[in-house]
Amino acid sequence: MNPHLDFLLSSVYDRSDLHPDHLADLQKSGLSYETITRQKFRTVTPPSLFDHLLGFQVPMGVTSMYVIPFFDTNGNLTDHVRTKVFPAITTANGTLKYLQPRRSGVRIYFPLATLQAVLHSDATLPTVSIPASRFSGMTWVTEQWGLRAIVWPEMSTRDYLRATE
Repeated sequence: MNPHLDFLLSSVYDRSDLHPDHLADLQKSGLSYETITRQKFRTVTPPSLFDHLLGFQVPMGVTSMYVIPFFDTNGNLTDHVRTKVFPAITTANGTLKYLQPRRSGVRIYFPLATLQAVLHSDATLPTVSIPASRFSGMTWVTEQWGLRAIVWPEMSTRDYLRATE
């Protein structure tokens, strides 16, 4: 495992508070404080850790980030790291809100609170209609289906090309 990620996710940080902007961002997504704590979201501090955590020089202007830990189907932490950056990075190709190590690929995200129920259930989620304007925000997932849904992130060609640079 990345030693910097391992340290951030260790018990040393269990009682650390998230940066207020990070906590507000996660709660805006519909996550409770209990879920945020259980999933081990962490503010990355100090900022000098950004480059070490991701393995490349983080663009100038990023002042804070939080780590989004990924768990396997047994509920164990994986070495995959993804971060949400503040402020978002504006480029000629669009806006980047998330960073992860280059060539690290896409991973499925398993919420721990519902992992076993989702993996061992024959239930299907009902079909829902979502306006296109709300789709990319992803808050509709928990509004419509609660924590039963596991969303597989798909990369666009632009994201794939950027990830392979």
